[in-house]
Amino acid sequence: MSSPSQGRVSGRKAGFTLIELLVVIAIIALLIGILLPALGNARNTARLLVSQSNVRQIMVATENYKADNRDDYPLKAIWPDRNRPWESQLTSGISSWTYGGKFNARRIFNDYWQGYAGGIFDVCPNDRPLNFYLYPDFDVPGPVNGFWGIPGSGARSAQTALRERVELEVYRSPGDQATYQRNTAQQFYNNPVPDFTLRRGSYDDVGTSYHANLRWLEALRDANPSQFGGGNPNFTRGIIEGLRRLKLAANFDTSRFVFMYDQTMDLVANSNNPNLQLMGEFNQVNRAVAGFLDGHVEYLDVIPGEANTDGYRLHFPRRGDR
Repeated sequence: MSSPSQGRVSGRKAGFTLIELLVVIAIIALLIGILLPALGNARNTARLLVSQSNVRQIMVATENYKADNRDDYPLKAIWPDRNRPWESQLTSGISSWTYGGKFNARRIFNDYWQGYAGGIFDVCPNDRPLNFYLYPDFDVPGPVNGFWGIPGSGARSAQTALRERVELEVYRSPGDQATYQRNTAQQFYNNPVPDFTLRRGSYDDVGTSYHANLRWLEALRDANPSQFGGGNPNFTRGIIEGLRRLKLAANFDTSRFVFMYDQTMDLVANSNNPNLQLMGEFNQVNRAVAGFLDGHVEYLDVIPGEANTDGYRLHFPRRGDR
């Protein structure tokens, strides 16, 4: 009598051994290690492209402004009247953000710019000329006679909600994480320190992440102290002369002359420290986005303390320059 054969049954259950699981985990970890830097680089590249696009739009708006204003550049006085020609006033200063941007820091972050130097650097968006070229329908209630009044005044306090509401995104760099605009001159030129108390960048501090190059004014004053050095009328005379040279562009290459840049270039090129290593907005040391007078935009290496190099120029040619 025969009986059916009995199949052999293994006592091992289906699944993975510990070694197999460890191998899988190791492979996943390896893939993550390979992919994460690539994803980070892709994210940085995307943010950089946005910043370059912003600056390109600002440079196009600058050319349109020049076409409407006898080739003048959109740099305005901070006091007493931003809407009067430079030749008809003695200004007490100039800043790198009067060309365009939103309000200075909102009151929620403190009233620094409303109180600093009597509030003259607190520039209303309506007084920043490029805003109307980049945002044709832009309009906010403006200050009387181009000035917001004394700190703590009713007129200034009434604008608190407005300061928080106005956003002009073309002036915001995706890499702008901290502001250096409140540094003293000593800090700015020697050991720049970001102000993290705001938890915001230059855009939320002074209205823009991108700053007009004003190194040409400093160079003019240093080279001609008897004519442009000291206070007024020499100070205003130096601004007028510099803007005239920018307009004529007679003795320099506009494709090398920088009109605006992000904070990294401002800090590194103007530094007194030749060994400065500053992490830029897109995670590369001493690299910055800049817009040139001919309208093109570059992401370039900046040499610490060097205003004029083979790749860029921040002030007018002088004897011995490259």
